[in-house]
Amino acid sequence: MTGTLNVANVYAPQAPADKRLLWDDLRSTIDGMQGEWVLMGDFNATRSVSDRSTNAHLDSVAHDFNSFISLSSLNEYNMGGDKFTWIKDDGTVLSKLDRFLVCNGFLDRWPLATVTALKRRWSDHNPVTLVTNHLDYGPSPLKIYNSWLSDSSFNEVVNASWSNSRFYGTPDYIFCRKLKKLKEDIKMWRVIKCGQDKMAQQQLEDVIATLERNAAACPLSVDDRKKRLEAKKELLAIEMKVKQDLRQKARVKW
Repeated sequence: MTGTLNVANVYAPQAPADKRLLWDDLRSTIDGMQGEWVLMGDFNATRSVSDRSTNAHLDSVAHDFNSFISLSSLNEYNMGGDKFTWIKDDGTVLSKLDRFLVCNGFLDRWPLATVTALKRRWSDHNPVTLVTNHLDYGPSPLKIYNSWLSDSSFNEVVNASWSNSRFYGTPDYIFCRKLKKLKEDIKMWRVIKCGQDKMAQQQLEDVIATLERNAAACPLSVDDRKKRLEAKKELLAIEMKVKQDLRQKARVKW
C-alpha cells in the first residue's frame, strides 16, 4: 500500500478510569497523525453481552469502549475461530478481550480481510491474527534442530542409518552416499515424529476445548478444572519444544 500505516499495540489497564484516559489518548493520537490505523491487542473490555460467557449485563466500561470506537471512526472485522479470547485460570469465566480495530481507509482497501482467534495453548489468551492476503514462502530446507538432539529416537535413527548403510567406492564417494542416506532417514523420522507430536497435541487441545466449551455454559467441577490444568501442562511441554525450534529457526546463523 502507498502512504502511512500506523499500528498500535494496545494493552489496556484494568481500572475503568485508566481505560477512559487511554481511550482519550488514543483518540488524540489518531486525530493528530496522518495515515491509516490498525489498533490491536488486549483491550481489557467487552463490547456486547455475547462477548462474555456469563452473559452479564453491559457496564460503563463497555459503553466507554463502544463510544471510543464510534468517535474514532474505527471498525471491527467479524472474528472467526474461537468465540472468546481469554479464560480465567480456573476456567469459570471466558471473554472476548482481544481484537483488531481498523480505520475506514483500511477497511475500504481490504474489505475481505479475515480475523481469526487461534487455539489457546500455554497462555490464558488466544492468539488473534489479521490476514489481508495469502503468502506462500515455499518449502523449507532440512535443518537439524537442537531439540532433536535430546530425543533418544533421533539418536537411534542416526546410529542405525550410519551403521547399516553399505556403499562401495572411493572413501569420499562412500561418505557422500552415507550422508545422503542419513538425510533421507532423518526426513522420514521427522515426518513420523511430527505426526506423533501433532496427534498428542490435538488430543490435549480437544480435551481442553471440550472443557472450555462446557465452562462457557456452566462452571466446571473441581475434577474438570484439575483435568484442564493437567492437560495444559502437558500441552505446554510440547509447545516449549516447538518454541525452542522457532527461536533457532529465526536465527540467521545456525
